[in-house]
Amino acid sequence: MGYIVKQKLHAEHYGVKRVRAILVESIEDDWTNTLRQSARHPVVSGSKPSPLFWFTPSSVIFERPVKRKIKGVEKDIPIYLEKPELVFARIWATPADGDEEVNLKSLID
Repeated sequence: MGYIVKQKLHAEHYGVKRVRAILVESIEDDWTNTLRQSARHPVVSGSKPSPLFWFTPSSVIFERPVKRKIKGVEKDIPIYLEKPELVFARIWATPADGDEEVNLKSLID
């Protein structure tokens, strides 16, 4: 986070003025919340939880299969191959969100 927040090297190295989110996809659903809660720690976020890190589990869009015929054979393919725009859906949670009622966010709202 020091690279972006404190040193602002992303602007110098990549010409990016503002980083809205760092997307983190977790393989396990439970681990997603563990990572999100860990990102609240003052060592990571300072005095208040950072909304910079956005978390989602793989099961939301990366592992859910859809059936498609490929060369006449019906196969299961990951839904993200069929609908890559799902990455923009309301599937992301930040450390600033509460644990009881998580306010899922979209990358384009």
